[in-house]
Order: sequence, then structure tokens, then C-alpha cells
Amino acid sequence: MGVVAGIPDLFVPSWMLYIELKREKGGIVSEAQKKIMSYLSRHGYTCLVCHGATDASIKVLKFLENKERKI
Repeated sequence: MGVVAGIPDLFVPSWMLYIELKREKGGIVSEAQKKIMSYLSRHGYTCLVCHGATDASIKVLKFLENKERKI
């Protein structure tokens, strides 16, 4: 209750980063999630879909590396 369908699981405001966590195997992004993430991306946010903790670690570190290069 009170949760908007499609909003990613995690949000890091200072990085303008949303993270959707899925199971390592079999996790799929719903249509509602695709629509919300597309909207967020168009408004300057980065949205990552991560399949398991290892994938999340790799993608977040890569995101931070790219962020540092832009500064």
C-alpha cells in the first residue's frame, strides 16, 4: 500500500541514480518499470537494472567511474 507501481527499488538523490534490483536469474523488468525508467532517464536520472548483488556492485562502480570522468 502506498507504493507507486514501477518505481525502482533504490534511489540515491545526490547521484541522481535509481537502481532496480532483480534476481540473478529470471528477474524481468515490467512494462510499468520500463515506462517509469524511461521517464526518469528523459529527466536526467540514471536508471540501472541489476541482476543480483555482484551485478549491482559492478554497475554502480562503473557508474561512479563515468561520473568522475565527467567532472
